[in-house]
Amino acid sequence: MRKFGRVLALTAGLTLLYPIVQAEASTYTEAEKLVSEAEKHAGSLKWQISVEHTKEIKYPDMKIFNATKEAYMNAKGAAAKLNATQRKQLEERLAINVEVHYVRAMGYIDAITSGRKITEKTQRYKSLFKSDPTSDQTEAAYHTLSAEIRKQASLLYRVYGQSTRSAILDKYKQPGQAALNQTIYPITTKMEIDKLGDLIELKSSQEKISAKVEEIFGLFEFIYSDEFYEAFYGKYAEVIRKDPYFVQMEIEVRAFFERYNDAYNTEDIEKVKLVLHEDYPFREGDIELAIEMFPIYDMKFESISIEVIAILGDTAIVRVVETEINEGDIEHEQMLHEVLYELKLSNGDWKVFNLEVIDSIPLNSEVENNTETDTPAVEDPNAPVVKKVY
Repeated sequence: MRKFGRVLALTAGLTLLYPIVQAEASTYTEAEKLVSEAEKHAGSLKWQISVEHTKEIKYPDMKIFNATKEAYMNAKGAAAKLNATQRKQLEERLAINVEVHYVRAMGYIDAITSGRKITEKTQRYKSLFKSDPTSDQTEAAYHTLSAEIRKQASLLYRVYGQSTRSAILDKYKQPGQAALNQTIYPITTKMEIDKLGDLIELKSSQEKISAKVEEIFGLFEFIYSDEFYEAFYGKYAEVIRKDPYFVQMEIEVRAFFERYNDAYNTEDIEKVKLVLHEDYPFREGDIELAIEMFPIYDMKFESISIEVIAILGDTAIVRVVETEINEGDIEHEQMLHEVLYELKLSNGDWKVFNLEVIDSIPLNSEVENNTETDTPAVEDPNAPVVKKVY
């Protein structure tokens, strides 16, 4: 009886063990089946993210992507329930044959999404820049586009295949980067003009303000479009006139040109000497010429418009439109000059330190009838003359 009881006990134990082994086998089979299904979907997905296969940059078939994702998650969950040996075997297959393509697809989709944002932001930025290149909104769009391009650069590391990465760059980044490169100097100029405004508002020293002005005019040299130059110069002119020192110096400069014209119109050699700086390189020649010309010609000079461009320490850069008329000789050609003056302070008074004639035209019917010219019409003394001169 004892032997018989022992046999019954062993038989009962085997009966309990059999369904457990059968369940494990069934679980593994189901998990392996899910892995195979995921591998099948991933095999289709990998071709959806290769430009060599698709011949264009576009989103993958999202049905295939979503099927791969679902199959991958199901298979991974089933494998996690197996014993260590079985789990390792199936997880290795998933990693090599499924996960790699799924992860690459996510990187590919993210890169295209960012690329489309770049295209959208590029179009918006170009539109804003064209309508108003000096606005805060335009500058903000510049920085937004730049940030999106930098973002995509990091996303591209997750895109598989050099040819695919290059195709994404060509389609999205290059046009956006070109828009930034073509406008970097105008936008930089705008930012520096804003900084100039901050210096003025904070009542910074004239040394700091002058240094910023020189920096701005250095940037002007790289703005090759006359239209954009006029826009940014106009913004600078508006900002600099918020500086009380500049405004006061502008008043003094205008008063100087009254004395300057008076010296020549009254043919007073001593006054002429007083308006010319001791270091003016043509001082002696101009004085000698005045001495010779005053007895011969009855010349009259008038400043039609005076525009102070910059005050740099003890130096003023001034653009003047002036007339030169010989009242004693009607056959003598009457002239309208646009002159860039460099004035320098000497014992508290502005004096001519240098000058450059930018343009000269005869005072004829074409000017009076407002024929197109870089010089404003005589009857509009306050019209600014905007031209690259510094």
